[in-house]
Amino acid sequence: MSRALSNYLVSRTLGVSFAVVVLSLNPLCANAQRDGGDYEGGGPRGGGEGRNHPVFFPPPVVTPPPQPESKPVVVTPARPFFNPVLVQTDLQSNLNSFPGNTSPLDLVFNQKALDGAVMLKSMEFPQDDELGGPTSGITVKWIEGSRFNKQNEYIVKFDHGEILVSVKKPSKQAVIKTPFGTVAIASNGDVLARLEKGVLRVANLDGTGKTIKAKFDRKGLFDKPVILALAAGSEIVAGEKKLSRRDLRPKDGLARRGFKIIENSHLAISEISVHSILMHNDLMTDLRQANSGVKERRILGDVSKMAAILNARNGTQGFRVEDPAQVAATPGQTTN
Repeated sequence: MSRALSNYLVSRTLGVSFAVVVLSLNPLCANAQRDGGDYEGGGPRGGGEGRNHPVFFPPPVVTPPPQPESKPVVVTPARPFFNPVLVQTDLQSNLNSFPGNTSPLDLVFNQKALDGAVMLKSMEFPQDDELGGPTSGITVKWIEGSRFNKQNEYIVKFDHGEILVSVKKPSKQAVIKTPFGTVAIASNGDVLARLEKGVLRVANLDGTGKTIKAKFDRKGLFDKPVILALAAGSEIVAGEKKLSRRDLRPKDGLARRGFKIIENSHLAISEISVHSILMHNDLMTDLRQANSGVKERRILGDVSKMAAILNARNGTQGFRVEDPAQVAATPGQTTN
């Protein structure tokens, strides 16, 4: 009897639960029929007349704004020395009083000559005890009658005549000692030096930046040492006496333009045509005509390249050759 009562209660409980489930499903079924279809796999299916279908709108097309036309930027390389560092109070104006040297074009080139020199501090000039390293790249050439001697593998003491000192890698430095001071040549530099009748000329043939440095410290001529870096295609002249026009424009067949006298007329800076040096200087002529070795060919190659670069960058207008006999062989140059 008790077991029958228990079974009856269980069956009643199951029946009530089933009824609750059926009643809870009726609203869902009604909604599905009202929407016009059933759901399978989580999305609408089917459809017919009078049914509401989902409407999908495509995303709007965004057109990027037009970009401004870009123009290439042309960068003009700056000259190694573009800011003259010698102030106006250091300059002497008496040079422009020379006959034939007062044209406006000459005045422009005279001021431009200062671009060829940059003043240095004493610590920037190499000392003798700092010289060292390989010596295979140091070459010294001279003309007959020159007086010089090599104090060691790095130092040349120069007293008279004309010499060419070249420093190429792997060598790092060489020095020329003169009665007026010292010239330091770093790697990849070539210097032409001439000393006669109390006048020293130093021309930088192809050294860029601060490759060629000069220090003038002769007592009695300079109140304090003058230390500077010389640009390629520039010449500095030092004299025991105050420099004259003849000192600045010697009749050596070489073309020059633009002069500035400094240090109480004992120093002068000018531009010199490297092309004219290649064509008319005796040392360079010997290098071209002789059966030159590897070092000599490298010197000629480097100097020739720099001559072409300087002519293209700075032009040849205004260069003058003092000796009229050489004018025809030097293009783009005129005489006084």
